[in-house]
Amino acid sequence: MDEDAVPNVIDESIKTLLINRKEAAKRLGLKVHYLALMLKNGQGPKAFKIGRRYFYTQESLEAWTATLAK
Repeated sequence: MDEDAVPNVIDESIKTLLINRKEAAKRLGLKVHYLALMLKNGQGPKAFKIGRRYFYTQESLEAWTATLAK
């Protein structure tokens, strides 16, 4: 197996686990700016930063929406 192929496989599997801010806002029915504002104020779903961009996981979106239902 080519050594260069392994990182590509890992990168692709990580990409399927990560949800960018635009897609997260779409799934939550929110505007992208509002989701960014909530993150800045310490509210909303848990996000993590890679470089200059923030990402979410499906689990973090589901956990946050579950707290809203209470």
